[in-house]
Amino acid sequence: MSPMRRVFVDPESPQRDAIQEAAKWILAGGIVALPTDTLYGLAADPCSAGAVARLFAVKGRAAERALPLIAADATQVATHLGRLPPRARALAERFWPGPLTLLLTAPRGLARGVTGGTGKVGVRVPRDHVAREICRSCAGVSSLSKITTSTSVSAAEAASI
Repeated sequence: MSPMRRVFVDPESPQRDAIQEAAKWILAGGIVALPTDTLYGLAADPCSAGAVARLFAVKGRAAERALPLIAADATQVATHLGRLPPRARALAERFWPGPLTLLLTAPRGLARGVTGGTGKVGVRVPRDHVAREICRSCAGVSSLSKITTSTSVSAAEAASI
């Protein structure tokens, strides 16, 4: 895999092959820039210690700063992180997809760096359709169908990343 490949995705009607290519890069240990609810974020497989380490290195992110996870929907969250408590489920039903991040106990399959040493992980279902479709595409191949993101990329356009 070459170090960088730019794939343009129509946000109104994401092309299946482009979504699958992004998922392939993530599952192969790569880092993918993708739209989030605010700016662009960087995504990697949260179960791959190598991918998580590369994400921290690319971002210059301190090891004690946990990485949030995103998922395609509440079903993915429940399947891979466990059933949401009633109050969290009610919040998710009301605010997902959208800007709500829930703090949950991290599953054992996550790379150590994802939690920042806390044993907890923040997870959200973004409003952005492309991000959710990439998560959904990772689900069929990965044992953990979420991708970790670091959204402090200071770019409002993909070309800036």
